[in-house]
Amino acid sequence: MYHRSADPLVQPIRSLRRRVLAVAVAALTVLGLSTLPAAAVGPASHVPIGHLDALRAEPGGVRLIGWAGDLDTPHSSLDMQLSFQPGADFTSFSWISHDPRPDVARAYPSLGQYHGINLFIPTKPRAYLICVQALDSAGGPSLQLGCVRLTVPAERSAIGHLDSVRSVGNNHLTITGWGADPDTPSQPITINVVLGSRYGNGAFNDVRLTAAQPRPDVAQVFPALGPNHGFALTVAAKPGSYPVCAYAFDTYVFGGVTFLGCLTVSV
Repeated sequence: MYHRSADPLVQPIRSLRRRVLAVAVAALTVLGLSTLPAAAVGPASHVPIGHLDALRAEPGGVRLIGWAGDLDTPHSSLDMQLSFQPGADFTSFSWISHDPRPDVARAYPSLGQYHGINLFIPTKPRAYLICVQALDSAGGPSLQLGCVRLTVPAERSAIGHLDSVRSVGNNHLTITGWGADPDTPSQPITINVVLGSRYGNGAFNDVRLTAAQPRPDVAQVFPALGPNHGFALTVAAKPGSYPVCAYAFDTYVFGGVTFLGCLTVSV
């Protein structure tokens, strides 16, 4: 059989083509332009981020300050969970981190500012171990923000006085007094004025108001309270002689109501 002798230039040309092709494939791979199919990889899930700024005891409860967000869902507020050991009136408490925090937005622009939490949780006086975590919006691992041992002190009841009740004519009464909560001296409290009965049964009027008017004389006796805890109102009244009574509401859930006194008036 006859065999044609190989052209001496064919082998070097084929070898050169193979080398050029190998270099081209390597370049496409480096540039991420390879046409070879790759396995699909989903985006990584982030653990929530945040910070426990403060967890402190206050009269009547616990104050929580902090923030938390999820970079996977930056426009959603996260559920925050607090666990109490030993149990309070509850063993856990949930809240949403949705209060404004412009400082967080500056540090994490994609999150926005509505990922803060500033919360007061009423609970009974005692010692607690309280732990805080932010729950992942997609059910992934939670962010453990920390645990704090603290003792909630007993709160003090509201104080105050019903100063005067007088008829001012045209079937109207003017009622004055003051009231404050020593545990929250900068916060005005609610006063309940009842006309016509000492305990409300059979009363013909029941008025709620806020004790926030200037009373510098009160501040002189109770400097820690400040001067703005007075109240004065004029209300319609029916003719007759009857008691007018006032009650001060504590700012905390467990504080109850303080009886400020009754005065009898004739209209």
